[in-house]
Amino acid sequence: MSAGLSINQTIYNGGKSLNTVKQAKVNLEIAKLRERNTKTQVIQNVTSSYYGLLKAQQLLEVALKNLSLSEKQVNLVQKQFELGAVRKTDLLKANVSMGQAKVELLNRKTSLESSRRQLFNWCKKTGNKHYFRAWKSN
Repeated sequence: MSAGLSINQTIYNGGKSLNTVKQAKVNLEIAKLRERNTKTQVIQNVTSSYYGLLKAQQLLEVALKNLSLSEKQVNLVQKQFELGAVRKTDLLKANVSMGQAKVELLNRKTSLESSRRQLFNWCKKTGNKHYFRAWKSN
């Protein structure tokens, strides 16, 4: 019967262990910076989407006012045409302007809905859906 015990301990491995620890620390710092960068990008995207939504709402209001003014202009030119004060081409131009205002209104409604969806998607990605719901109801 024989028994033996053997112990190996590295006293020096040319700095390999030290370099491995340093590399792990550097990798950890890189991961933290990437996380910070991602958070910053998300904040920028949510902020940009929010202000894009506000802009789309204001442009929709402008389009609504423009359509209202165009309708009033058509009514005015129609009355002037009936009185013989303006030509038929003036009436047609007013109708064309009103048609363009209607198209612009439809475009602004589409843009507003797109902006709402974009903001909702960013809020959903960040887990803040309830903020959007509360804001949308106002």
